[in-house]
Amino acid sequence: MDEKGNPLGALAQNLATSEKIYSTYDSNIDTNLTHLEELIQRTKYIRENYKFEKELVDIIDREGDSVALMREYEANGWCYLIRAKSNHKVYLPDEDREVKQGDLAKELTLGSYLKTIKYKVDKKMQKVKIFVNEIEVNIKRDATKSVLDEDGKRKTIFTAGKSIKARFVVERLVDEDNNIVAQWMLLSNVPKEVTATTIGTWYYHRWKIESYFKLLKSSGFNLESWQQENPMALFRRLLVVSYATLFVWKIERSEEKNAPAVRKFLVQLSGRLIEKNKEFTTPALLSGLWVFMKMMNVLKIYDVEALFAFKEQIGDMMGMEL
Repeated sequence: MDEKGNPLGALAQNLATSEKIYSTYDSNIDTNLTHLEELIQRTKYIRENYKFEKELVDIIDREGDSVALMREYEANGWCYLIRAKSNHKVYLPDEDREVKQGDLAKELTLGSYLKTIKYKVDKKMQKVKIFVNEIEVNIKRDATKSVLDEDGKRKTIFTAGKSIKARFVVERLVDEDNNIVAQWMLLSNVPKEVTATTIGTWYYHRWKIESYFKLLKSSGFNLESWQQENPMALFRRLLVVSYATLFVWKIERSEEKNAPAVRKFLVQLSGRLIEKNKEFTTPALLSGLWVFMKMMNVLKIYDVEALFAFKEQIGDMMGMEL
């Protein structure tokens, strides 16, 4: 995503099956790798093969709260922003004590105000304020990995390692009655020059990835109803629709002079009902774009006169004027 949180596109994409991992960056990924081990390979590839002017910061969900992953990032000089698990412990060097991350979050005050947004609370959109606070912590726990032994039984391997310094950031959403309606705990190793509010802004932008999954599923391409049995065919289709969502996002966020008219046109083509006081929705734009692309294909085959002739013929068949 860019500095405003707008999507730039998928730099690498995978589809994992029981036999093979299909990927845009490596055709021979070891299927025995854990998800996080493969993530390290992927981010290494991205950093080595794409030339970015600015330092990358990988935003990773809760599965990334792994000391092994953080040590790997530290060893390579990479930056991370990871959503923390409440039951994992961190060490407070100034107080010489260990505490669970969930309990530490309760000890921190709201901190700095970030911005006011609309957020769904109890199925209703409400205005909430975002606050961010942070504290420096050390992560000293052993790394763990679950493996199968010779008897096929699962066991956990513990590996000690270097203590990691990190920033523990708590981002909270507070309603007009000063109730905390949502909270996110984050771990990051970005330099102190990057403020806690900037880190909070980055994670706020990360929420937008949910709109991608929504478009892939019930509000767009209905991925869960696809009938492909060939994994390569499925992967290719996934790549196509992934870039289709990117095009829709660009239309949605466009500031071009004619953009509002284009969005209105696509909504009309979609045939979807839009909530009052809303000009458009992403699913409506996607649906309208699909209809428009089919229209363009039809116009390559038939001219306008032929289309109006079909209109008259269909009207005659139906016994009514269209």
